Amino acid sequence: MRDKHYEAERGDRTRNRFALLVIIILVIVAIVNHVRADTKETPDRPASEDFFLESLEGEWVRLSDYRGKPVLLNFWASWCPPCKEEMPAIIEFASSHPDIEVLTANLTFTELSLDRVAEFVKEQQLLLPVLLDDSGTVARKYGITAYPSSLIFNQEGRRVETIVGQTDLARLENAFKALTKTDEKR
Repeated sequence: MRDKHYEAERGDRTRNRFALLVIIILVIVAIVNHVRADTKETPDRPASEDFFLESLEGEWVRLSDYRGKPVLLNFWASWCPPCKEEMPAIIEFASSHPDIEVLTANLTFTELSLDRVAEFVKEQQLLLPVLLDDSGTVARKYGITAYPSSLIFNQEGRRVETIVGQTDLARLENAFKALTKTDEKR
């Protein structure tokens, strides 16, 4: 009798553990699917969330200010060697594509001082708008976890590509050619 009772308890514990494991797996799958759905970039998604950042010159800028034009938004930091290496390509791309708005966003929350940001801008001869993400809000909003990173938005303000890490002129050219072809099909 005692063995039957012990076997029944053991069976109940095994079923309970299995049920708990199934629940945990389902919760994990639900979370992963939710995150994927939030970050999926498709043409039928609404425009990306707007942001409002102050520039190094003291002007306030929104992504929505540039609706109607494609936008390249490059995130960088002054202490980041790949950011320094990449910036000449960003500047060259901007100068050869006046039809594309090129913005740079300094990850100010990672900087020691604004003086270092200004020094970087001077060294790079950066004449593009420099936006200051001093709290990291915009970087978090767009999932920026590696520096540099560049976001490409179409004319409607939808993010259509994310380039993680250092990029070059050829990659930027190809990304915007693909964007132009996609827009021509519409």
